[in-house]
Amino acid sequence: MNEEKNFPEQELEEDGLIVLLDENDDDSVIPELSWEEFQHYVEEGVIQGGMIPKLENAFQAIDAGVKEVIITKASEIEKGNGTHIA
Repeated sequence: MNEEKNFPEQELEEDGLIVLLDENDDDSVIPELSWEEFQHYVEEGVIQGGMIPKLENAFQAIDAGVKEVIITKASEIEKGNGTHIA
């Protein structure tokens, strides 16, 4: 059964959402992230806080058959730039 889900409207900031090796360096985008790398970065404290459940959900989507998940800034969606979940 397909139900339409209603989510609260969220205003997207210009920065959007990206996965960085260094949160203070916008040029440190992780281009591809495997489950093993994700676990390593969590253990090392590189990925933390609210990014953990977002990325766990991305990996669950891949496991469920979604072909591609890209974590990126809203302005970069069409370009395919960002972190590709593998």
